[in-house]
Amino acid sequence: MRALHLNFWLHHPYKLHEKSQWTKGYFGGEAEFARVNREEYQPLLALIERNSQRYPKLRLSLVVSGMWLEQAERWDVELIRRIRKLVEAKNVELVASPYYQ
Repeated sequence: MRALHLNFWLHHPYKLHEKSQWTKGYFGGEAEFARVNREEYQPLLALIERNSQRYPKLRLSLVVSGMWLEQAERWDVELIRRIRKLVEAKNVELVASPYYQ
């Protein structure tokens, strides 16, 4: 049997702003994280969840950076719960990543 290993990288970097714009926060702040969450993170996790049910032997890796984790904890803890559920089902393996890239 052939194996294909897919590895997805979850990283949301800090954005450097002009001195007067530091109040916007990380990478444009909560609004920007919400946009990327809606357009990228949620669809990716939904795809993984659907396919893990359809293909029980599906195994994927998620590389999670410290910056991404910090922002997910702050603005959408449900992302972390969804990943935890996939890890507990043994469909996803987490790969540690440095806090800074």
